[in-house]
Amino acid sequence: MDLIKIAQRLEKQATLTAKIAEAEERRVIIQSLKNASNKTAFGAEIAEYKDVRVITDHQSFRMEELPAKGKRKLRVMSFYLMPYQHEFSLFNLPNIVDRAEISDFDSFELAVSKIEESLQYWKKRCKEEHPEAKSFYPLDVKTSIQEVNYLLIEPADVKPMSIQGKDFTVESKWTSFSAYDPQSDFQLSDPHYTQYAAKSAGAARKFYKILNANPDALKNVPWSQFGDWMRSNGIKYDTHFSVWH
Repeated sequence: MDLIKIAQRLEKQATLTAKIAEAEERRVIIQSLKNASNKTAFGAEIAEYKDVRVITDHQSFRMEELPAKGKRKLRVMSFYLMPYQHEFSLFNLPNIVDRAEISDFDSFELAVSKIEESLQYWKKRCKEEHPEAKSFYPLDVKTSIQEVNYLLIEPADVKPMSIQGKDFTVESKWTSFSAYDPQSDFQLSDPHYTQYAAKSAGAARKFYKILNANPDALKNVPWSQFGDWMRSNGIKYDTHFSVWH
């Protein structure tokens, strides 16, 4: 056979192999994003299972043990990734979560072990593919697990809400809420603002329950009367100002 044709065939095979590898890497990333069950108003991806909830953004990971009858303390696993470096582009949260393949059959302990295994897999793969890297420090992720009061973890049927007032918006979660004065200006080099926020997790839960039962409760309430509305409903809140107020 003509050596030139052999060389051309080998070149085509190498190109095809490279394209398949690139496509696989993209699939791993895209598949995880497609599997995310919800996206909060705060930009985090949430995937909820029977016993755990996984919350990720670009660089932080949090896995919560969901409330269950009789449990007063719940566990939370978390870690943070270093800003992405080009040579370690595969070491990202979509890939880590996708490989773990957490399911409704997993206990919190099993889900933790799956995440730890996935971290080690991607760490090893990055080192093998980039032995020339001067430092592997970005791959040295420290995970932690802590216990928290069960009231600080949202129940499985609770989702963040964005509630519209007459001239403002409230972002409400099970353990917090916040709203900004519509006159707040965040476009200035020295922005000015006024913010109302939950004084405690208990106040946030009370607020959430009221708005969850009646999403239109604030529909006709202007910002100027929002504080009065909260006081009349027994909701304790704090007021935060920019340094220029």
